[in-house]
Amino acid sequence: MLVGALLVLGGCGSSAPDTAMPADTPSPADEDGPNPEQLVSTTGTVVFMEMEGGFWGIIASDSTRYDPGGSLPDSLQTDGLAIRFRGEEKPGQPSIRMWGTPIDLLEAMPVDGAE
Repeated sequence: MLVGALLVLGGCGSSAPDTAMPADTPSPADEDGPNPEQLVSTTGTVVFMEMEGGFWGIIASDSTRYDPGGSLPDSLQTDGLAIRFRGEEKPGQPSIRMWGTPIDLLEAMPVDGAE
């Protein structure tokens, strides 16, 4: 009886077409672009945090802390640099740092000293 059940269950999966998306195919949610409700556009200061092995963060002009993960360009990784940035907040994204709101930067540039 058990052998028969295993044969039936084993055969069910092999006859159905494979509908899994390849790993490099964007999910339908990604195709729509950033979530407008999660977009941030402001200025802030780049900071180097010496915890968890060290990482770069951004403290916005309203004191909100953002964790850009790996999305902060190397050219902007200067402690104390004033920047203008736009990005999508990812509040539910897991992080071991537990510092600031995770954000995927879409644009970031130094603030012109004339402003």
